[in-house]
Amino acid sequence: MPLRGRTVFLLRAILLQWCFVRVLGKFIMRYLGIDYGTRRLGLSYGDEMGVAVPVDPIIYAHEEVLWNSLDAAIRSRKIDAFVLGYPTHMCGKSTKITALVEQFEKKLCVRYGKPIHRSDERLTSFQVFADHSTYGTGPAYRNMGRHRRTGKDDSRAAAVILQDFLDGINSMNH
Repeated sequence: MPLRGRTVFLLRAILLQWCFVRVLGKFIMRYLGIDYGTRRLGLSYGDEMGVAVPVDPIIYAHEEVLWNSLDAAIRSRKIDAFVLGYPTHMCGKSTKITALVEQFEKKLCVRYGKPIHRSDERLTSFQVFADHSTYGTGPAYRNMGRHRRTGKDDSRAAAVILQDFLDGINSMNH
């Protein structure tokens, strides 16, 4: 009986992972990029292969919703480590939200016990908005406020944060 669909996909994924373990001598780390906000949590996913992609953000009013949603995201993507955007002013001093990010980082560490890497998040939101204007004045540009409210821009910023981190890892390995 021939193998089809999901079974073939899973077998290929297992074989690919095995090949990387044999060649590199280790498993591929899976990272969750996080752009912390008091109402929205931008998320992105990436691994050591070097590509970060935005995933659905978490919009929350209560901490319970935040942690339950984060639990599900970590479980579904089998996350090994976190890359947390660390906010500072251009001069390097703390911002109003820096202390909140540090509190969140402590809770993340206690709850999951996984490595947490800080990554400079200066200008990530600016880069996301610059990308909107670079791609023209189409619906995405006209609806920037809607993207902000839905958290899509927060997840895009998380992808920029994670991509910077992954680029740093890959430049050290080559």
